[in-house]
Amino acid sequence: MANTPSKISIAIVTRNRPNSLRRTSNSLQEQSFKPYEIVFSDDSTDQVKQRMRKEVTLEYGGRYIKGPSRGLYANRNSVARACSGTHIRTMDDDHEFTSDHFKIVSDGIEKDEICSPRTHLGKSLIIFFGGMLHLNYYPLFESLASALDQLADGSWKPIVCLRGTQRLPFLEGRRFELHRLSATLSNEDLLYDLEKADILYRPIGFSMPHFYRHSLSTKVVGYLAAPEVIFYHGPIDSVVAGLLQKANAAAFCATLAPNKIAEVSIQSLARSREFSANVKHLALDHFNLADMRRRFWNPAE
Repeated sequence: MANTPSKISIAIVTRNRPNSLRRTSNSLQEQSFKPYEIVFSDDSTDQVKQRMRKEVTLEYGGRYIKGPSRGLYANRNSVARACSGTHIRTMDDDHEFTSDHFKIVSDGIEKDEICSPRTHLGKSLIIFFGGMLHLNYYPLFESLASALDQLADGSWKPIVCLRGTQRLPFLEGRRFELHRLSATLSNEDLLYDLEKADILYRPIGFSMPHFYRHSLSTKVVGYLAAPEVIFYHGPIDSVVAGLLQKANAAAFCATLAPNKIAEVSIQSLARSREFSANVKHLALDHFNLADMRRRFWNPAE
């Protein structure tokens, strides 16, 4: 099953907008990675526009079907059923993308992006987290802050680096340093953040099993290439925990108790090289971007 090539179907719903449909079709034509098929489902009421849309569909090598004329969601269901690929990407007739859109959504890691594992030295403890923080993650961050306060009372020098994260009042006035960095889309900035950190913090809220049992965070995939250890903080039955546990590729903490969080933080540093080496194998085996693109896309001629 793992060797079965994936086939991406583009399912487009359209109604009475032939000009915007042409722009959408142009943006698909210019993609650096081509989908397996494009299917257009047309709910147009105007016969002239319906004919024009059919012409656009055929011009761009798509497959045209007549929509059910029962509204947007019925049209989306109809076009999805008409697709024959293994995966479906739904679109409206006014969507336009840059030429590397489908290259970006093939989430993975370039082989030359993977850094060598690093052994932690000294008493610094730089913890990195990037992105906005969901309200359900606040209790985890508060307990982490209390744990770092405990470590700061000893011989450790904790620093928390947040990239593009909202202001969190409960992090103010703590015994550790807090560095706030603005949001960025620069790969260079993000690579610098990852390389200077000692621990990459990956919290998962305990109160959303419908989410964490079925969703693999994009942030985790990005962490796999970094030289540091991943600190997983959250429920042990999540998809992320299962993936990392199977590969012995992270430190784990499934409690909000500050004492335990502090203990696991120090243990993770002692085993950082081991965890980091294992996570690199995980990245190459399951998230090699070149392999993923070969499976998902037919390269442009």
